[in-house]
Amino acid sequence: MAKKSFANFNKARDVGIVNRRKNLKGSITRSDRVDFFELELTGRASFSLSPKRIRSNLKVRMFDGDRDRIGRTRFKQGKKRQSRDRDLAAGTYYVQVRGRTRRNRDRYKLRARVSLLPDPIMPIAPPPPTSP
Repeated sequence: MAKKSFANFNKARDVGIVNRRKNLKGSITRSDRVDFFELELTGRASFSLSPKRIRSNLKVRMFDGDRDRIGRTRFKQGKKRQSRDRDLAAGTYYVQVRGRTRRNRDRYKLRARVSLLPDPIMPIAPPPPTSP
């Protein structure tokens, strides 16, 4: 069975609202080396991405809802304790996973973790002085 392609923004795999944690699973092949995931944050959040199971080195890029790149990282096969953290506003985001393999197919699993942050408190301006 052929793998369904998630190779660009328009074909991104929709993982829905991420409110605690979500696994991003996929695979790379010699001919299909890129996957995209679309996710939604409902509030300001601390976002963390870490590999749970990878068999090849992966390049990961993150894009905002306007498809502008806002971050990138690499996860290396066999390296322990890899994680990338970032504070994000509510909205839609895309994660691109790119890799190369010498095998027919390499599966991967990345864990996305989200911790909602409190909204920043806006300082209240003092009232203007009253004139006598």
